[in-house]
Amino acid sequence: MIFKHSLIRDSVYNMILKKKLKEYHNLVAMVMEQLFFKDEERFSDIAFHYERGENYEKAKEFFIKSGNYAHKKFRLLDSLKFFEKSLNYAQKSSEKIFIKSNLYRVKFILGMWQEVKNDYEQLLSEIVEYPDDELKSKILKDYGDLLFQMGFYDECQEYLDRSYEVFERFNNKNELADILSIKAQICWRKNEFKKAIEYCEKTREFVDKENDPETYANIFLTKGNIAKDMGDYDEAIKNYEHVIEIAQENNILLTLSSVYGNLGLIYWMKGEFDIALSKYLESEKILKNVNSKSSLSYLYGNLGALYYSMKEYHKAEDFFLKQLKISRELNDRKSIRIVLNNLGGIANIKGDYASESEFYKESLQLADQLNDRLGKRTVLSNLGQLYALLGDFDVAHSYLEESLRISEKINEKKGIALNHFYISHSFLLRNLLEESLKHIEKSIEILNEIKLTQYYYSAILLKGEIFVKKDEIENGLKLLDEGLNFFKDRKEYAENYVKYYLLKLTYTCEDENDFVKQCNNLLVKYDEENIKGEIYFALFKKTGREDFRARAFEIYNKLYERFKNYLNFLRLEELKET
Repeated sequence: MIFKHSLIRDSVYNMILKKKLKEYHNLVAMVMEQLFFKDEERFSDIAFHYERGENYEKAKEFFIKSGNYAHKKFRLLDSLKFFEKSLNYAQKSSEKIFIKSNLYRVKFILGMWQEVKNDYEQLLSEIVEYPDDELKSKILKDYGDLLFQMGFYDECQEYLDRSYEVFERFNNKNELADILSIKAQICWRKNEFKKAIEYCEKTREFVDKENDPETYANIFLTKGNIAKDMGDYDEAIKNYEHVIEIAQENNILLTLSSVYGNLGLIYWMKGEFDIALSKYLESEKILKNVNSKSSLSYLYGNLGALYYSMKEYHKAEDFFLKQLKISRELNDRKSIRIVLNNLGGIANIKGDYASESEFYKESLQLADQLNDRLGKRTVLSNLGQLYALLGDFDVAHSYLEESLRISEKINEKKGIALNHFYISHSFLLRNLLEESLKHIEKSIEILNEIKLTQYYYSAILLKGEIFVKKDEIENGLKLLDEGLNFFKDRKEYAENYVKYYLLKLTYTCEDENDFVKQCNNLLVKYDEENIKGEIYFALFKKTGREDFRARAFEIYNKLYERFKNYLNFLRLEELKET
């Protein structure tokens, strides 16, 4: 064949080559489909060859399969890409709805909350007349689950209830159990523990260890979480160990990882840091094997928090930065919001309050973008505590009161109680004792109602301090005894324990020599500079001795160079030579 122009020749050759390549790709795809019809790892390769062979119907089929497999293996970005590819080739309305339901679930898990909320709202408007009730109900359930995660507790109930009615009609026990499990978690989050347990028990009517071991295990996981929040660690551990047994028998790796994480949290709260670390490392081993980057990022957050409690702040920061790196790779904005909040805590330890504020404000901005009300409540509380620490009480109260309003709006009792606690503390720093007492009494009332033991006794100690400063010594000391008895064996609360023990000692120990002796015993026991500063300050206030004043001043002067907070400023002012 002779071509009169090289461009014509190249075009013809390219056409022949393209046609041949298309045939080759189709042939390769068909052979691979026959050879690897059970090998899910190869589905994406088959989809690729069908796509290059322009067999878009088969490409769509295998991109859907690849998306489901990547989701199952927690390769979430791959799953997102495969579902988006399959959506491009879907022609029928029913196919598009089905693919979108899978695609949006992945976006939800990746923390793309506000974006996927808009997606769901658009999809729900499209399926009003859609005949497939079960698929529609699954979408309603997933949207309800998203609203729950975003903190829209009352709003999500409507979608869960509508979904439940349909699945009940179809006797779809797995979906019914899933909805009840979400309802149990809503009640747990709202601190309605009795109701949460009732939903857990109702879930057991639909599933057992044989027909749905994962949902069955999640019942005990939720019950363990409730016991943990109520401070009943033995009951929590008993439930978690039951989950481990089920998860190991059925190779439910992510549930197994999750429960190890929760056990780590319990031992962390008990101050048994070595055991906590061993549980987190068990979780890490599992997550690395299943290649679940999103879960691994949350584990790194837990490890960071653990090292933070162990006062190994460089290690804590390293793990938080690992979490941030993974979260940014995945564009998991929920996780990014959480880790920015944690990095704010590290900046606090460094005394870098400007960076702390910036971390919190960036986290707050993300919470707004995600419409994450619970996350917003948490960050606002942290900002309020920061500005109270700096002595800027007007700004502190504006943040804390906004956080309190959100907690009340979503009926999150734990948040309501904690914000009253923080507001009470800020009033105490200003010596506004009646206002402080009013808020701490509200906090104690709610904490007692929802059985959050640890926070309850912290509030009892604060109330005791208020009474002592109001000269209601007998009532104050009684409360201090009650709180100190709870905290005395908890390592991570050494600083607070010493603070309140010194307050009690100041008012009960009349013999000055005995007071000095007991303070010296504390100095031997605790090495931290801030604790020693508290002890020397108490010694000076009780005895008036110059050597104690000078030692306390030296410590607080050093501390103030690093931590220019309001309390250190007040201590220095009081310790200056007159």
